[in-house]
Amino acid sequence: MSVGDTVPATATVVEEVGTCSAYRYGSGERPGRFVWASSAPQVVAVDGRGVLRALRPGAARVTAAAAGRTSAPLVVHVTARAAP
Repeated sequence: MSVGDTVPATATVVEEVGTCSAYRYGSGERPGRFVWASSAPQVVAVDGRGVLRALRPGAARVTAAAAGRTSAPLVVHVTARAAP
C-alpha cells in the first residue's frame, strides 16, 4: 500500500476450528460482526467494516476479532507515494 490508499480486507470465522482467519484484499464482502484493530493506527487505520487506510510510511499488524477469538495478524507495509 502507498500513503493515501484504501483497501478492504475481510475475515472469515472458521466455525469448525473456532478461529478468525482468511484475510483477503479486494473483496467487497465484509462481515459486520468483526472488531478490527491496527497495531499502529497512525500508519494504518482500520474502520469497523475492515477498510484499511494507509496514513504514513511504516508497518502495522491488523487483526479481526469475533466470538472471543482473534485472527492471526495481517502485516501491512505502507510506502511513500511516488512523486508524479
